[in-house]
Amino acid sequence: MKNAAGLHTIPRLSTNHRLLLRLLSSQDDLSRRDLAKQMLITPAALTHLTADLLRWKLVKEHGVLNEPHRVGRKKIRLTINAQYKLIISVTIHSKRVQIALTNLLGRVTAQREIALIAQQHSINEYMQQLGHAIMQLTEQQRISAPKILGVGVTIPQPIDEQGLTMAVLHGIWSVPVAVKDLLEREIPYPVYVDYDLYAFMKAHLIFLPLQQYQDILFIEWSDHLEASLIIGGKIYQPAHRDRLSLAHYVVEPSGRPCSCGRRGCLEQYITSSQIIQAMQASSSEIECASSTQLVALLERADQYPEAIDPHYLDIWKDAVYKMAHVVLNVTSIFQPQYIICLGLLFEQNWIYRHVVEALVSEDPNYPIQLFQRSSLRYQRSIISGVSSVTSATLFMA
Repeated sequence: MKNAAGLHTIPRLSTNHRLLLRLLSSQDDLSRRDLAKQMLITPAALTHLTADLLRWKLVKEHGVLNEPHRVGRKKIRLTINAQYKLIISVTIHSKRVQIALTNLLGRVTAQREIALIAQQHSINEYMQQLGHAIMQLTEQQRISAPKILGVGVTIPQPIDEQGLTMAVLHGIWSVPVAVKDLLEREIPYPVYVDYDLYAFMKAHLIFLPLQQYQDILFIEWSDHLEASLIIGGKIYQPAHRDRLSLAHYVVEPSGRPCSCGRRGCLEQYITSSQIIQAMQASSSEIECASSTQLVALLERADQYPEAIDPHYLDIWKDAVYKMAHVVLNVTSIFQPQYIICLGLLFEQNWIYRHVVEALVSEDPNYPIQLFQRSSLRYQRSIISGVSSVTSATLFMA
């Protein structure tokens, strides 16, 4: 299907327009004076920028600022016009795809999930089915093409400079795939494709008030191990995209052989699948054969640790110690101002609490207040696709 790119044009935004939009998307209680101060511009310059955005209907005046001690005329609140256009957020997993229709700030209007396994279809067939599912959702909601700002597609593998997927162990495709080009043949909307971790990092820059932190370290712990950096307020994207991967950090010299050719790599010990295998080997009773069952046991351990097999606790504590050791070393090297941990295992209270305890035990001066779980973690599958579109079109240069 020919992409109707002309239908989705937006005003030409300057760097300051985008910065103002980003501040408004992350903080809804800033006065115009505060906005000018954070942007390092004069109030008069802010007035001109605000007038542009109001004229283009990207922002709106709504309500008054909460200033309990102010006397006289109340100041009008300036907010993002979240209904300016809609976004289609697409999250591709190995066996399923989540599709959501949202406003600019990620509020969901409609969503659906389809079973779609890359290995069971040719790449063209896969894109045809995905395009059909997207069109079904918009048609059911009676959304016209001009109302869609774009389709944000996030996948669990990096994208190279030519827009092709890069083959990685936990990726969807083992060959380079031009997702953007192929999908735009099937739908009349512009498509923006991102590595899911990078898209989620962008979401933190857009939707959370983290402007005071220029250097942020993200650490993901699930069935794969990743680390990535924001340096100087921008995502660091090395030429070799796996350079910051934690997976091949050696924690056991002469330990288990790894696919990379080394021995004792972290991924051979603490990914969710490795933890499950260790638990199965430690007990004749198979209580844990999937990530879902592992999560259930960790939730039980958080409330009733005495009800958990001591062998399981030992396996988890060993994994926690190894992760804490790596976190200490990585933060010593990069010296981030803030650390955001995410992924299936960090989401579990038992794991997170014990990692924090291990960090403090190893280094009593560790700035533990800066080691936090992502407050967007429960919205990740939606907000990542939203940030992929809005970062390119509205909020980031």
